[in-house]
Amino acid sequence: MLATSGAARQCAAAVAPAALRRTRRGAGPAGALIADLGYLQLNGHKRNGNPLALRELAQGPHVVEAGFAEPPALGRRLEARFLRRVHEMPVLTRTVLLTAAADATGDRHLVRRAVRHRMGAGNDDIAEAFEQAEREELLTARPAPGASAFRHPLIRSAVYGGASRAERRSVHAALAAVTDAHAEPERHAWHAAAAADGPDEQVASALHGCAERARNTGGYLAQAAFLQRAADLTDDPVQRTARLLEACAAALMAGAPHRAEELLSRLPAPGPAIPVLGAHADRLGGLARLMLGGDGAVRLLLDAALVLSEHDPGAGRDTLLEAFDAAMVAPRSGPDAGALQVAGAALTAVVCRTAPAPGADVCVPDLLLDGHARLVAVGHREAAPSLRAALAAMRLPGAEEGGAVRWSLLGMIAAVELWDIDALGECGRRYADAARGHGALRMLQISAHANATSEVFRGNLAGAEAHFAEFKDIADATGADPRFSHPTDVMLHAWRGDEPATLSAVAAQRELYPELPGGIQVQLARAALVVLGLGRGGQPKLSTAAGRRSPPGARDVPLRARRRAAEGRAGALGRSPPPPRRRRPP
Repeated sequence: MLATSGAARQCAAAVAPAALRRTRRGAGPAGALIADLGYLQLNGHKRNGNPLALRELAQGPHVVEAGFAEPPALGRRLEARFLRRVHEMPVLTRTVLLTAAADATGDRHLVRRAVRHRMGAGNDDIAEAFEQAEREELLTARPAPGASAFRHPLIRSAVYGGASRAERRSVHAALAAVTDAHAEPERHAWHAAAAADGPDEQVASALHGCAERARNTGGYLAQAAFLQRAADLTDDPVQRTARLLEACAAALMAGAPHRAEELLSRLPAPGPAIPVLGAHADRLGGLARLMLGGDGAVRLLLDAALVLSEHDPGAGRDTLLEAFDAAMVAPRSGPDAGALQVAGAALTAVVCRTAPAPGADVCVPDLLLDGHARLVAVGHREAAPSLRAALAAMRLPGAEEGGAVRWSLLGMIAAVELWDIDALGECGRRYADAARGHGALRMLQISAHANATSEVFRGNLAGAEAHFAEFKDIADATGADPRFSHPTDVMLHAWRGDEPATLSAVAAQRELYPELPGGIQVQLARAALVVLGLGRGGQPKLSTAAGRRSPPGARDVPLRARRRAAEGRAGALGRSPPPPRRRRPP
């Protein structure tokens, strides 16, 4: 039960900004259940200045530890005091308190049924136990509907944490026994899991079913928590690995990369024995590294895509799209793992893929992969039809509720490449609403940036500023490096003509990777410098500064690379390579 503390920390960290509060409100009952149950192990409550602390510590004798040890922390002293009071009470009262702490719905009827099931006590005796806990000011007489019955969350934490594992399992078993599995399947499965003493496939399967429902109604963090608990109760090592990988993918969708890395660390060493599972682990590790600003994400994703393509073409295609995503975002990808290498692998995959039947619809990921691969390795004209078709598919009614949400970034970039600002704004709004409803913070972050970019292009700079602020809030909540995320509003500064802010954002990126920067940040910085220069009539000076953002000769690399890639792929694509473009004389 208590393995959800990392997810709950992510929830707590992300609740402050208004945009994320809206996201959490969309988490539904399963998300609320996970956050509540995970709270039991959180030790980071702020207690300084707490009136309860002042009141409790002013009463009764203090325990002095032997020797010259430092006095215990305030939280420990409070918990120790509460535990002494609880241990002095009769067994039935202690059982009532522990049962209420384990469920925390505030539903006294449920607690009474569980205590009666476990202890065989009568209604009058249980009522007297409740009254005694209220007289001792541990429980409140009339809690608000749905609220915990405890007078303070720290009391609940002390009661639950002070019980033995056997006592907690017994209480959870009683709660599971009196909870309707049809009316409340998530709560029943969670209590059954907390009562399990070792692997239990029946309970694990029930938790897996809860995870599927949570993905649709409760949010990705709840899905990850259910899947992790299911993995803990799974005896088969292959199935346990698969469930951990599913949990990791859900955590990444929720924008919790640290949580994802923790889940990956639980995989059997030295790694899954089945190549497909190992490739999936590398894929998820690459995505987590990308979200945290680490190096090597593109290489991990590209290698994983090559393995997956041999066993599961659909998963290989999706991983190639994620590699494109990483190549466009990562500040540094390396000489042998960049957009050109991903495009080469993608074009080979496109050629080898079975052609769709006449009249059959081509799905969004296929169109995006083909379009972006041709954009990088061949040219804009060859890429435009696929990109345009992908955008049209992403704008179909209900598309944002399906798999297209995974490819938000590539779709938004396609809109910019086609200069379809209407599509950019529409997709940004619709996909942001869908991501908010599902608690998909990474997708919400992408949509926020798309909305900001759309407003910049429309001249609504105040609206763009609000969307950029939302983008930064989400980035901070998900643990992204602010050195990468915060300067991404450089275009806003440029369009406002704010030269100090523009140059400061550009300099911040240059300081991170002065030797070989890359990714969207560099493109935004170059564009911002040009916009600022045009606005101030200093085109030659600012254009030169934009060109110096890369090492000497780096600006020509994409042109030369595209030419070589076009020549190398022309035969496979069934046509001649395009003629070289003539440059205008200086």
